Amino acid sequence: MNTLIKFTQAKGNSFQLHVKDGTKNTSWLPKPESWYYFEEGLATLGISDLAKIEEYKASATRIAVEMDHLSQAIKSGSLTLEDGKKQAAEFISKENIYQYVNTVVIPKETIVDIHAGGIHHSWEEDDVKFPNGNILYEVQVDANDDSSTIRSFDKGKIKDDGSIRPVQVEEYFNYIDTSEKVNNPQTFLTHGKKLTETTTELFNTPYYQLHQTVLNGTIETKASDSFQHIFVHSGAVLVESGQDKLTVGRGHSVFIPAACNYLLTSIGSPAILLTTFI
Repeated sequence: MNTLIKFTQAKGNSFQLHVKDGTKNTSWLPKPESWYYFEEGLATLGISDLAKIEEYKASATRIAVEMDHLSQAIKSGSLTLEDGKKQAAEFISKENIYQYVNTVVIPKETIVDIHAGGIHHSWEEDDVKFPNGNILYEVQVDANDDSSTIRSFDKGKIKDDGSIRPVQVEEYFNYIDTSEKVNNPQTFLTHGKKLTETTTELFNTPYYQLHQTVLNGTIETKASDSFQHIFVHSGAVLVESGQDKLTVGRGHSVFIPAACNYLLTSIGSPAILLTTFI
């Protein structure tokens, strides 16, 4: 099982991408991922003007050089951490690197499915409009970040010891998909596919699937070839398998092995469940 399931509160992520599955002649691992927004949030998705991609690359390169210079100065003691962060912010502001990417408000209950890879993406922050950041449910293939995440820009972050996280500007621009379709954010925003009156298919990828079910009563699920990971988005459920019973409330989850038959019963008002499986 190499599936990673996360209930996430995210702010200020780096500009990044993951290579597509099947990419040849690379040591980078693909990391398919998909998001389901519980609340309205903010992200960047794709390049805003493909005609300016070389300008974007040049800007990212200049920032990377300046960040390395500031990092070395802080480590050597010739520059304080506070002044280094201030200079980084000023340099980045002048570069205006956000002009090269699409900044998108993601509506509540929207799916962002970028499992195919090769697209620029980043979680953003706006403490006035979105003080809690991006509240979302993420399913992805579990791949080591250092082996799978290619960054062009880390937003001027400097650690307390003066060190910075590496960026891979050349590789980012080597592996990014520059077709118009995948740089249109609307390509990746959906609200799922209704399967039944109570169940909506949120993700359906070669790597993982996610269904949302509105449960009002009892349903029986037979053993399948996949595990079932059930997250209770709202309400509460009683899970029964054989003699075992477990009550699972909002914000909690239960992992059910592939071999189990089980019953789910909503407690009180209807429960909204997110079920991940492969």
